[in-house]
Amino acid sequence: MVHSSKFNSPSEVCVASLYQKLDINNLNITIMALTITQQDNTIILEGSLNTATINNFTTHFGFILNAFKSVTLNINKVTDMDACALQTLKAMYVNGVANQKMFFVEGNRSEEIYEAFVYPQVA
Repeated sequence: MVHSSKFNSPSEVCVASLYQKLDINNLNITIMALTITQQDNTIILEGSLNTATINNFTTHFGFILNAFKSVTLNINKVTDMDACALQTLKAMYVNGVANQKMFFVEGNRSEEIYEAFVYPQVA
């Protein structure tokens, strides 16, 4: 489930929240799995970036990356990142380089992500 809001302010902010439904002891619980906030060409992620959220993130990120030549991805508030998310980020990076669309990762664990990007095959 995705919820999006757009605010018109001096620096425009767009927010998308990805919700995940859980069934724990026959209780239907909905939690916010990932929030994507865009301010100009910076995307701020908050929550889990994993198999459950990566496809929606990839879709949102693609729209944003198409609007800018370069995008900064802030992962300071990412609480969980699995191998699937890391591989997807690497593929997105390789695709961005091939299409002259760059993105930069900043924040906690960014070094881990850049290590996965080392010498990607871009042809």
